[in-house]
Amino acid sequence: MANENEVMNTTIDDFLLSLAEGLVAAQEQLNQLPKIGESGRPLPAYYIPSVDFELRVALDFSKEPAPTRGFSNPNFITRQNLTLRPVLPSETTVEGFKGEVISTIKGSFVSVPPNEGRPGMVLQIDALRKKPREFLLTATVTNALREPLADVQVNFNLDPELSRELSAEDNVVITGLKPATQLQDGIVKTNEQGIAATTLVLSPGEPMGVNISLIIDAVNLTETLIVKLEP
Repeated sequence: MANENEVMNTTIDDFLLSLAEGLVAAQEQLNQLPKIGESGRPLPAYYIPSVDFELRVALDFSKEPAPTRGFSNPNFITRQNLTLRPVLPSETTVEGFKGEVISTIKGSFVSVPPNEGRPGMVLQIDALRKKPREFLLTATVTNALREPLADVQVNFNLDPELSRELSAEDNVVITGLKPATQLQDGIVKTNEQGIAATTLVLSPGEPMGVNISLIIDAVNLTETLIVKLEP
């Protein structure tokens, strides 16, 4: 146990971060326990639901008057000391002042499941050819229970480099995508059905057999969609 008179040379932020890191390390150790027993039956899993902490900080402050014997310097400044040690009431004098402030900080670290305990999100993408060089792209965002999520921002982006690499694998040589190959909308929010849609228009200059790569993002989910131009 630490000495009660010991000065803790750290900040509150460092203390809380250190406590959080220790909590994570402890949970990681629990996660490494065997999941299946020797009999083949599942073993119980353990997790740390919460950790309560209490931090008591004692701040001792004192003010001492200038010495009266052997000093004649008019510029002498009253000395003030700041320490972290217990102070007794008997230490208060008429000429000076000594006192103590004790602060108590209490809190809890509570484990919260991913996504704030709500079902995880699912992103599904699709492409429908409407015209020879026009595709309808859709992104459907739901939770793990297949319930649609409305008003979720979905980002549609072309990936010229991946398009070039995939096209080369099919013996279609391109140096990049043509300027006229573009998305009607790059940022779309899902509707009440959890669907965000945009249109991909391919330039007349894109060769037949080219692969167009698209990166689609929604919240923390990312999917890659490949559209192939065929006769």
